[in-house]
Amino acid sequence: MFVVIATDPGRGRSGAKLEIHRKYIDIQLVLSGNEEIGWKPTLACSQPEADFDASRDLGFFRDSPALWLPMTADTFAVFFPEDAHAPLGGEGPLRKAIAKVLVE
Repeated sequence: MFVVIATDPGRGRSGAKLEIHRKYIDIQLVLSGNEEIGWKPTLACSQPEADFDASRDLGFFRDSPALWLPMTADTFAVFFPEDAHAPLGGEGPLRKAIAKVLVE
């Protein structure tokens, strides 16, 4: 397990891309700002942007999220390999802690 602290501007719903991981669970904790994270089952994603990058454990899809999770400071969401998620869907400055938990 490791944690990354990220400070990024929100991209809005139109700029947030669905991503997947196969080896890690993502736990995303909002430290400040207002975040929206899109979600869709990985198995329902059908429009890959490129081949899955196994060395980075990262793949992106052009599909639209099935739903959006509004998140404020001190809230978190857990995404398993079965969950495609589109972080940074909020607007404005955002600070998050992202814990990566190895599942293999």
